[in-house]
Amino acid sequence: MESVNEVRTITSQKQKTLLVVNDFKYRFIKKTKDGLMNWRCTRKTCKASLLTELNNYIILSTKGNHEHPKESKIELQVFREHCRQKASESISTKPSNLIRTELLKCPAATKYKNIKSIRRAVYNERRKLLPEIPKSIDQVFLQLKEMKNNSYMYKNQNFVYIPDTDDFICLTTQENLNFMVNNCNEYFTDRTIDYAPKFFLQMYTIYSMKNGFYLPLVYFFLKNKTKNTYEAIWKFLNNLCVKLCSFPLTVQKLYLDFDKNEHEAAINVFPGVTLIGCHFHYHQCLWHKINGHSQLKYPYMKDDDDFGKWIKMFYGLTFLPPNEIEDAFMELINICPNHKNGTIFSDYVLETFVSSNSIFPPNVWAVEPSLNFSLRTTNGLETFHHTFKRQFYACHPPVPKVISVLIQIQAETSTKLYSIAQEGFASTMTKEDTLLHDKIISLYNNYKNNKTHDTLINYLIELSQLYKQRRI
Repeated sequence: MESVNEVRTITSQKQKTLLVVNDFKYRFIKKTKDGLMNWRCTRKTCKASLLTELNNYIILSTKGNHEHPKESKIELQVFREHCRQKASESISTKPSNLIRTELLKCPAATKYKNIKSIRRAVYNERRKLLPEIPKSIDQVFLQLKEMKNNSYMYKNQNFVYIPDTDDFICLTTQENLNFMVNNCNEYFTDRTIDYAPKFFLQMYTIYSMKNGFYLPLVYFFLKNKTKNTYEAIWKFLNNLCVKLCSFPLTVQKLYLDFDKNEHEAAINVFPGVTLIGCHFHYHQCLWHKINGHSQLKYPYMKDDDDFGKWIKMFYGLTFLPPNEIEDAFMELINICPNHKNGTIFSDYVLETFVSSNSIFPPNVWAVEPSLNFSLRTTNGLETFHHTFKRQFYACHPPVPKVISVLIQIQAETSTKLYSIAQEGFASTMTKEDTLLHDKIISLYNNYKNNKTHDTLINYLIELSQLYKQRRI
């Protein structure tokens, strides 16, 4: 028999171990009386065989010769096997990225039709790791309640909680709830719509901030955005804290999106809570109004358009004391370069954010910058959602896949909680946020020391320049 070179192991389609020696494949036959492993060529008519040690596949002897050509598709089989293995190890990596990475390691040329078959193998491998994909919302709740396997558990602990009414799904851990009742009284909320699980309208996330870190602690899969639903999830969460931690949830400050139902529900459940509107979502509300009217959008998109510059100045209102918002608004109205189109925008801002009976009055979203003021924003949460979305191939992924990703995220959250408890683990603001924070304070102090019409307008112009390049 020819000399032996490298010995490799691959897995067959039946998940059996094969040896590859000199481009010939061997299948395991039996274990000898001496405790050795007997292998034979995978070609049924070929009698070539070899003996190896039990565990390390070191070849001790060979017998017979191959009377057939060497295998021509071994590299393809190795490539497929590597992709299948990576598919199970890195479940959140997109198949296309996974295959491209393995292609770089593949020494032989691979036909495109083989890539398509390997992609199918990757998808099939991942389907084995997740429960059956529900075909209706009723199946979702039934599957979760049955809990047939550990796919919905976090380290053998409950991760999924469902009310008797089946109105929503709550995902959290007892560790998270203990941290909330013992360490937190301020919370941030955010949602994702496009990547909410299939059959649900939104994924609603509750975070806390500790030692400079945003910690995602509770997730809700919601069917709608009604006030009753928001009230129900807060009451459910509070009852869950009492049940598992023996203490109720304390909420003193709550950072929210500008959703009237959210605000009213929070006040009804936590009467003394202080509601704070996020700067990011204030800017997002303005952008949605601008984007909905061509008379506003086209000037806004031009850097040299006076009307567009005037619109951008409204972004700076968030960095004024609440009691100065009405006067600042009137100053902006007086200098509007296009009153006909300007009223489309100014009426919206007045009715939504400025007047005493507006939906979200200035004390909710405006703040005077100072040395100890923080950027009232959920940008950290937006970063979380941006990363979350990258885990999926398409919008509205199936519930099992979303839960699998959230369990992985929970592992990181648990690590942060442990570090905070044991080491006082802390993080500082990013360099970008620190520079922005300091710049805003500097601009405000210049305005504060000489409050005139001109200094106010210059202040708002400077702020609009800071935010015009920031993503909305």
